[in-house]
Amino acid sequence: MSAKDKTQHSYNKPYVTGKSPNDVIERDDTFTVEVVTDQIQIYKYLLCLIYDNGRPASADPVLIAPEKPVGPQEPIKSGLVKLRPDVEAGKVTAYYSFIHNTKDAEDAEKKFNKLIAEGMDLRTFIPENSFEGDSYIVNQRA
Repeated sequence: MSAKDKTQHSYNKPYVTGKSPNDVIERDDTFTVEVVTDQIQIYKYLLCLIYDNGRPASADPVLIAPEKPVGPQEPIKSGLVKLRPDVEAGKVTAYYSFIHNTKDAEDAEKKFNKLIAEGMDLRTFIPENSFEGDSYIVNQRA
């Protein structure tokens, strides 16, 4: 799939750039997670990989402030992403969540930081603004 061909991507369905669903992601790969979104007011967003239980599989997931207004014309991207050093073999899923605007942003960011620090389910961050996308496989080898 090409990020340039938006007809191949559903809105709000995140994916790993250059990978097809169920492709293997090696433990030491560096990659980018992208999403084509139909949202236009985004204060900050999160693009990462999660396990089935919602825990982050990406190392150091962060909220990103868009450099320019977000819209459906181009995909928004994560920074460079690596898997956690202790990543478990098996399925991981691309995940996208966002803070809609500055209202309640401070509380949302505190909740996000707590979820990350405690290794909890990221899907509880802002459920109404969270989307799961394509899934990938992490190899068994160490």
